[in-house]
Amino acid sequence: MEEVEIGKNQEEKDDNTSCNENSCSKSVAPPSSLLTPHPYLLTQIFSSSPLTPHPSRLTQVFLPLLIATIAIIVLVERYQPLGPGFTSAEILNENLEGWNKSGDEHGISLLPDGIIKLTLEPGSKRIDLTRRFSFPAGSRFVRVSAEAASQEVMAADKPWHRARILFQNRDRNNVVLKTPYLLTSLNGSQDWQRYDTTFTIHERMAFATLVLQINHAPGSFLIRNIRLEPVGESGLFAALRVTVLISWALFFILCSLPYLKNSHQVLTGSSICLIVLTILIGTLIPGSTKATYQGYAKESVARILHNPTAPSLPTTISSDKSPFEIYLGNIEISKVGHFAMFGILTLILMLHHGKTGLGSVLAKTTSLAGVTELLQFFSEGRTPGLDDFGLDLAGMGLGLLLWMIMTWVRSEKTLGEE
Repeated sequence: MEEVEIGKNQEEKDDNTSCNENSCSKSVAPPSSLLTPHPYLLTQIFSSSPLTPHPSRLTQVFLPLLIATIAIIVLVERYQPLGPGFTSAEILNENLEGWNKSGDEHGISLLPDGIIKLTLEPGSKRIDLTRRFSFPAGSRFVRVSAEAASQEVMAADKPWHRARILFQNRDRNNVVLKTPYLLTSLNGSQDWQRYDTTFTIHERMAFATLVLQINHAPGSFLIRNIRLEPVGESGLFAALRVTVLISWALFFILCSLPYLKNSHQVLTGSSICLIVLTILIGTLIPGSTKATYQGYAKESVARILHNPTAPSLPTTISSDKSPFEIYLGNIEISKVGHFAMFGILTLILMLHHGKTGLGSVLAKTTSLAGVTELLQFFSEGRTPGLDDFGLDLAGMGLGLLLWMIMTWVRSEKTLGEE
């Protein structure tokens, strides 16, 4: 019996020991804790990547990449002046010559220190003070800044019934081109604050107009220290932008690969990758392109709703719009798209991972929402916003709710069959 035991021990030793002429080494199995996903959410984000032997590998890439992106946004100046611009001292005079006045002109006054005051009395509709500007050929961006304050502006229901400053791109026919145009929109009583935005010049712009406006909102609107100057993107920022976008694109590709490796779930994996790609494209398109296609989409939907049985779509729409058409004109289709995309993505991921993957799914979708908002700093004419991030989170909540409902229905059906 003793010889048998010695033989068994020797076999076990041989199984774990490798020897050569000079020495022997014993292989030790890694502890089980190294083979299981890290319990924290951030390290669970990419636990199934076939390119990473340990789930923390992509997490170690994620954090430095995120920190580097934020540092570039904060520390690197994006735009640099290209030439002389226009200031209040140059465009304001005693009689506001060069400015086009419309609406209740009696409410327009020029106060000391170059302050323009627009006062709309109750019962009056609007006041517009407009000036035309031209910029050197080849200019791509214009930085517009001004200080503004409001006094007891009573805003109406519509979002444009406020005290506003607009920068509009116009073509040769004086038609406003579909580009972002809002510098600020005030209501109530607001103290002096400086507003500064860089606008993209549309390729078909013949000239631009700066509009100081108070629309269906009785009260007073004050503006001072107006400045418009053509600017260009700095070479350093342009190079860093390409590096950042390529880095994040590769990162998300690596994160999406695990969903394509299972041949039995090709449809699920393809859907996830397609949704992520759609979100990234929607995030990175320039603001002018986004506004153009969003405008076309609204016009098409409104025309179809106006006369759905017509053999061809009319070129104009009647002023007698339905409530839905009016509502459609007030919403941003891109926001609805983001809400829907994150809802569908969360639902598909939950169906793929199940209840045990809840933490991983929430970490993935929240990270995607945050990063895509952050990357809008690198897209022309786009700015990130907490409201958009909140909308993404609301879409995730809807997707999670739909998954819970579907899970409950399945369990009830299973109990019924038993």
